Amino acid sequence: MRTGRASNGRLGVPHIGMLVAATSLFVAACGSGDAGSDESSTEVSDSVVDQPTSSSDPAVESTTTAPSTIAPRTWSTGPIAPGEPADDPRYTHHTLIGDIGGAAGAVAADLNGDGILEVVVNTFGMIDMKNVNVGTSSLIALYQDGGPTSTEAHTIVDEDEGYYFLNQPWIGDIDDDGDPDIIAGIGFFVCASISGVGPCGALVLWENTGVEGGIATWSKTEIIPDGQELFYHRPAVADIDGDGLLDIIAIGETSRTAETFWFRGSADGIDDTPLPVGTGGGSLPVASDVDGDGDLDIVSGQYFQTPESVIWFEHGDDDAEGNPIWTRHTINSDIGKVIQVSLVPDLDGPGRPGWVASNHTNTTRPDQVESGVYRLTPGDDPRQPWSSTILSTGIVSRPTVGTAFQAAPGVFSWGDVDGDGDIDLTVSGDGDDRLFLLEQDAVGVFTTHVLQTSYAQAGSMEVVDLNGDGSLEILASSFEAKAVRLYVRGG
Repeated sequence: MRTGRASNGRLGVPHIGMLVAATSLFVAACGSGDAGSDESSTEVSDSVVDQPTSSSDPAVESTTTAPSTIAPRTWSTGPIAPGEPADDPRYTHHTLIGDIGGAAGAVAADLNGDGILEVVVNTFGMIDMKNVNVGTSSLIALYQDGGPTSTEAHTIVDEDEGYYFLNQPWIGDIDDDGDPDIIAGIGFFVCASISGVGPCGALVLWENTGVEGGIATWSKTEIIPDGQELFYHRPAVADIDGDGLLDIIAIGETSRTAETFWFRGSADGIDDTPLPVGTGGGSLPVASDVDGDGDLDIVSGQYFQTPESVIWFEHGDDDAEGNPIWTRHTINSDIGKVIQVSLVPDLDGPGRPGWVASNHTNTTRPDQVESGVYRLTPGDDPRQPWSSTILSTGIVSRPTVGTAFQAAPGVFSWGDVDGDGDIDLTVSGDGDDRLFLLEQDAVGVFTTHVLQTSYAQAGSMEVVDLNGDGSLEILASSFEAKAVRLYVRGG
């Protein structure tokens, strides 16, 4: 990489409701939860990981490698047997990893290029806000060893590296070398208020450097060095300037404001100079050609930056330095604070995508918008406000008790989960302690099913096919339950 602080390291979104009222919500998140008990197993191994050290030279990168004595390893996958019953009788679940402090997110990717998906889990560590104690984060890869429910865990980022709130990462080939890399936003505003912690924002790239003993190895670069006032969630990656190289879009937030930036990619890597887009945005930006003029715009929900719920930045002509001029437009201001907005492929049928957003509200408090998942539809001019239609029913947050803030829903994902040929939505209840499946019955018409109860503050609801059999599973993490589960239909 061209620039950024690098240190020898080992081998992420906390959804806002998990942490937004910092003090007692952390206490609630540390409560006991049912991590599940079934036939799945995870063996934890740190054998491929060096102890972390630090580098004082910001221009020097370091590499995490496996010891040369490790023999080649062949991983395998296989069928998924029925697990423990879910609340929806059509599903059972397996606990892929349990009793893990601060299980904040999970995403699937083939890290070592063998055609088998790994599960990458980001954790926040143990949180005890009663005693003002915040744990450090880790990033763990679960390699299948015979099937999705039998895995071996290998550390990518160790708690000793000292990152706080390492959020669910973006995983993809940022450098076009044929293997997946990892980019994670880091931090949350509470860090600045905790003695001995301080501001903790960062944006970090782990470049995939190869495979040793069947395990991917990594080289770390801090694009934005650790310790910033602005904190970051999962970035977007796209070719913003049309030069054929991928760039990074990241949004830095505080408890009151947000700023959107992009970082230019080059043949030498990612330049760490933040190029301003504008004020506003939130956790999970999306790059898409909103106005159909052939270049990429940026769409984002807003939580801390109010009053708009969803905005977009229009990509205009370049300035004298060759950078785009951006214009901000309001998509919607009627659905409350928004945690995620996404362009869902094939939502209305093949080749017909649609915009979907999840807000993050609590209707046990006054003047709150109904908690739910909303369809956003532009008119003839996307620069004018878009209409909204709620797709879900019955999502209701637990009440806020004292300063223990709760809100619902959380993040969502999509896929043809029921195998009937159309797109369904999987939704975290977050402050509502349930998991939801929104099955599409007809174009734009959804029925809300409760997949699971007592699985609160789920930071991921990924739709995956871990064993490649053509049937989709649901990968769900829960901060309160301290677990990552795989929900399987049938059996």
